[in-house]
Amino acid sequence: MKKALPIGVSDFGDMITGNGYYADKTLMIAEWLQTMNGNVTLITRPRRFGKTLNMTMLREFFDITKDSGELFEGLKISQTAYMQELNSRPVIFLSFKDCKGNYESAMTCMYKILLRALEPVLTNEVTKIEEKVLQRMVDALLSFDFGQRAVLQDAIYTISRLLYQHYHKKAIILIDEYDTPMISAYEQGYYEEIHDFFSSLYGSALKDNPYLERAMLTGIHRIAKENIFSGLNNLDVCTVKDEQYSQYFGLMPEETE
Repeated sequence: MKKALPIGVSDFGDMITGNGYYADKTLMIAEWLQTMNGNVTLITRPRRFGKTLNMTMLREFFDITKDSGELFEGLKISQTAYMQELNSRPVIFLSFKDCKGNYESAMTCMYKILLRALEPVLTNEVTKIEEKVLQRMVDALLSFDFGQRAVLQDAIYTISRLLYQHYHKKAIILIDEYDTPMISAYEQGYYEEIHDFFSSLYGSALKDNPYLERAMLTGIHRIAKENIFSGLNNLDVCTVKDEQYSQYFGLMPEETE
């Protein structure tokens, strides 16, 4: 039976269940698992290099709330000992690819994404103080009160902490197109207005977070000029010039053939 040509499909689950042609990149999981716990990997690639496809692959593999055995059946990772890590960790998956345009559009998108990310922990058993913190975040997000950005700058960190309390396992954080809001803000002229918010959001989640197993970010650029990752000493940057992970993005000659 012929497979489909999955043009425009960027979700790993849809790719596999839709019986589309797939260049097997699953050994990227094994290579990533060989990095140190607490490590943050930033991979920059041009558009259409399969960044989102790989990020959704990582989400499907690790997400403790899923049963992904069938998706990885017959793929390269299934022939390794790393399959014991399947669906073994809480995952925080954020995609900022649509957070662009003017200030209001970008921040509205950001608020919706953070609200969805908070949903899994809202029903968990928490302390009175944690309940108040969550309520402040939810109130700010539901009201789209952009003046309350400071309330949300620890949102990802808070989610990872509450997931740890529930599952007793550290979280894997996946942030796709992390740089889209910053690029749009620079182009539209409000970069300074949101720089501190994103610096705090990423910093609290990725720097000295005791509830972080490991994290991966993807984007087109490394935003370094304004030091958005200030003090982040566990950042491993892989660009198109680096050999690490190079075979897992884009198509290799033999895959194209």
